[in-house]
Amino acid sequence: MTQEDEDHREKGRRAHLHGEAHRAEHRGEDAELTVTLFNGGLSAANDVTATLSIANPDLVEMTNTEASYGTIDAVSTADNSSQPFEFTLNDYVYDGTLLEFNLE
Repeated sequence: MTQEDEDHREKGRRAHLHGEAHRAEHRGEDAELTVTLFNGGLSAANDVTATLSIANPDLVEMTNTEASYGTIDAVSTADNSSQPFEFTLNDYVYDGTLLEFNLE
């Protein structure tokens, strides 16, 4: 494998993320988060799954932390709109509170 192939392979391992949350208007309400992944590699990524966690679990109760993306073709995207991540904002989360999620 050439250095160029290695560089492309490494870029393919990096996920480019875009998230869209269906906003919970009030504390205690449920929310959904759809995340789009981009495969920048030269070949398809098979059986892609992701797990979402929250940096501060005191703010959010996670109810669906797993998503399956299936196969993401080379230089293509896939999202989890058919299986969005789900969470509930705790009662003491106020407007403007930033939530830091981790995606693995």
